[in-house]
Formats: sequence, structure tokens, C-alpha cells
Amino acid sequence: MKTILKLATAASVLVAGSLVFSTSALAANCPVTQSLSSFMGNTAGCVDQDKLYTPLFTDLPASPSSNVEISSFGIAPFEFHNISVNPVGAFTAAGIYHFDYTIEIVGPSRVFNALSIDSDVPALAPDVKITKLIDFDGIAGGPSITLTSLSGTPALASIPSTYTKLWIYETIRIDQGDAAGSGALNGFTTVYTQRDTSIPEPLSIALLGLGLAGIGISRRRKST
Repeated sequence: MKTILKLATAASVLVAGSLVFSTSALAANCPVTQSLSSFMGNTAGCVDQDKLYTPLFTDLPASPSSNVEISSFGIAPFEFHNISVNPVGAFTAAGIYHFDYTIEIVGPSRVFNALSIDSDVPALAPDVKITKLIDFDGIAGGPSITLTSLSGTPALASIPSTYTKLWIYETIRIDQGDAAGSGALNGFTTVYTQRDTSIPEPLSIALLGLGLAGIGISRRRKST
């Protein structure tokens, strides 16, 4: 997970010139790292490249303190945008928690294409389940998809290539003391993939495969 973020931070410097668009004057640029309380307190949201992140709600434990890391990089015609929550220590308090926000493309000729979730769960404390509801229109009962990361297993889904704003509702369940063992969470990351619609679709599909392969390689490097 952190390897992906480091790659994103370095690569974003190289591609920043081609990714910057006019964005909301009310939203400041997202720091690469900020406290969870700062992220949630900024009701106008923050902008990373052409992405506007706006907080909705969280009840994640106040202890340990947590950081939100936001970064991006591009492999034309794709761009990869990462948001990660990393506690200083680990979440170990049993319970059900939430982390909700919206992510919106504010630049032209871009649509969401896919997303993945990955969680960092210790092998000795695997009893953690993260469920992500991705709502496409912000209306209850409207079109949506759900991804689940169980005991640190990543998950990936494609997104119909018509959406430029997503409502994200994450539920984090940490269990302790049952037959399966305790639960602890060192952090969790979502990678959003967007596509440049001005490039023909067949080439886009091929390059998406290369991009996802690169994410897999980064994950394997992280675990070694």
C-alpha cells in the first residue's frame, strides 16, 4: 500500500503539468499528508490534480491519531488517484466505524474507469472487514456497487465509464476476542482509476491492463 503511495507521489511530479485543471476556488490543494481531523474539518474539500475530495462523515477512533494521504500519478491515458487512512499505530478497538466522502473529477474529458481497495491487516490479528459502497448518484437506492476487503485481501471493480463523481461510504469492522482471533488495522487505501475519453477505447482497455498489473507488482513489493 505505502509503496503505491510513494510511486504516486514521485510520478505525480512528472505528470503534473498535463493533469492540472481549473478547480473550485473554495478548495485548497490537498497536502500529501494531513491529519484525519484536518481532512474531515475542511468542509469545502481539497483538490489533488483534477480531483476534488469532500469529507462527509467519520467515526473512526480518535486514538490512535490518524493521517490521510492523498496522491496521484499518470500512465496516459490513465490516471491513478490514491487516498489512504493510516493510524499512528493501529486501530485495535473492536467496533464498527465509518469513513465517508465524495470524489469528483473537475477537469474535462475524464471519467472514472475502475477502483480498488487494499487494507493492511497484521497476520496475527486478521479479524477485519472493510466494505465500500460506491454510490454513483448520491440518491438512496440509486445505482451503486460494493467492494469488500476481508482480512487484508484486496478487491477490484470496474466503473461504468460515464461517471465523474462518486459518493463513497466505507464501513470498517474490527472484531476482538472471538474464535477467529483479534483484529487490528494498520491502514487502508483506495486507488481510483480514471480514463481520458479523448483516446480511443481499445487502446484504453489494453493500457488499463498494464496499469493494474503495475499496481499488483507494487503490492507484491510492499509485502516483501
